[in-house]
Amino acid sequence: MNELPKVAGNADKCLKDLKPAGKDQYIKDSKVAGLVFRLTKGGKKVWQLRYTVKVGDKWKDRKTTIASFDDGTGTHVARGLAEDMRAAIRQGCDPVAEKQAKAEQRKAEEIQREQEALNRVTMQDLFESWQKMKLQNPKNGHKDGGAMASHWIETKVLSKYADLEVSRFGVAEFHKVADPLLEKGHNRAANVLLALTKQMMGFAVTRSYIESNPLALLSRDDIGGRDTERDRVLCEYEDPDTHETVPDELAELFEKLPDSGLSEMSQIAVHLCVATCCRIGELLKARWSEVDLVAGEWKIPADNSKNGKPHLVNLSDYALQYFARLHELTGGFEWAYPASRGDSHIDPKTVTKQIADRQRVDGNRYKGRSKKSDALILPRGKWTPHDLRRTGATMMAEQGMMGAIVERCLNHTEANKVKRIYNRYQPREEMKQAWYVLGAELQRLAGLDELPLAELWRSGKVASIGARRQAS
Repeated sequence: MNELPKVAGNADKCLKDLKPAGKDQYIKDSKVAGLVFRLTKGGKKVWQLRYTVKVGDKWKDRKTTIASFDDGTGTHVARGLAEDMRAAIRQGCDPVAEKQAKAEQRKAEEIQREQEALNRVTMQDLFESWQKMKLQNPKNGHKDGGAMASHWIETKVLSKYADLEVSRFGVAEFHKVADPLLEKGHNRAANVLLALTKQMMGFAVTRSYIESNPLALLSRDDIGGRDTERDRVLCEYEDPDTHETVPDELAELFEKLPDSGLSEMSQIAVHLCVATCCRIGELLKARWSEVDLVAGEWKIPADNSKNGKPHLVNLSDYALQYFARLHELTGGFEWAYPASRGDSHIDPKTVTKQIADRQRVDGNRYKGRSKKSDALILPRGKWTPHDLRRTGATMMAEQGMMGAIVERCLNHTEANKVKRIYNRYQPREEMKQAWYVLGAELQRLAGLDELPLAELWRSGKVASIGARRQAS
């Protein structure tokens, strides 16, 4: 059948009985010029109109779908639609161009709706998404689950701009939350806030919430300035600039500790930080299951180390002496430094705050804090627990240990990627020697002739446990 019957009813009957073949079938209408019935090889039945329209100086052949026979549009209705369309074409209309224009308009409207939806994303919405996808990511998120970063953003940024649309947050808004920190002299805090907020706004770009990061051009120089690199050490050393010998302060510190008002456990932390070159947080988070007093080893797990890599510390007799005494105090708990309830470790900032409270030159002290506000002041100024780590490393070097060995004792990651990948040698014996000579020098400075607890554990005799308690 090459042409439809003129009677619409007969045409409909023929079209209903028509079966699909291996290719599309086309049947012209016998009454309306350009009207064509199409049966696809997939079985779809539709009406099309073919026409010619002038585009510029040329005539173009067009075809457009009018309706679907499967939806109930029979021959009579299709002919009426086709006649109306032909009349419009004679008036200069182009159905195909109009259809394309409507499609483009719908697309533009959809893009506009999507953009309006993105513009309605608030800073709170952004933070929650960033926190879930980045900060708390189990594979490459923050080690603390984003707790610290979340606290900074929630207390500094969201407290003021939680309901603000992300697209309206810019440099001016950031300065309004950073300036109060700078006015108080908290420049480093302002820099930390910049780094975290910039990361969050960068995440907003990746999610198409905004086109560009409004803080991209801000640097630490524009906010709090560059951090001053600390080089404070408490041991005797040769100043690299003047080549003069800087006097020792450790012996004085050891003398001051017993009368400083620090608890014995906090005093032990001071000795262990310098003797193991550890970070204070690594020590205060330690479990007794990670410390082998018989073998003289302390295994710092990856979760507690800054670079996310486990670290084995060989304990010198000096370090073992203080770990053994700590074991007498807290050996009945899971943690070497248990919290008051015994169900976790103490706050990693505890000892740092206690030491800072005892170095107030003006004698001022905070309410409820130590009365001995100047008990730990040393000649060369303020010091922190982290300076003890640097001090231990410097003492190792002063005792002739190679820089590469000292770096391994500090659990520093090799900066050179090639060396890091191909050099897997772990100089365990050299590291043990470095900790040994450090311990011997500390013992001399502390004026300790004997280390009885260390000798007991080295000999295999288990030292008595003083306040042995089970955590409730």
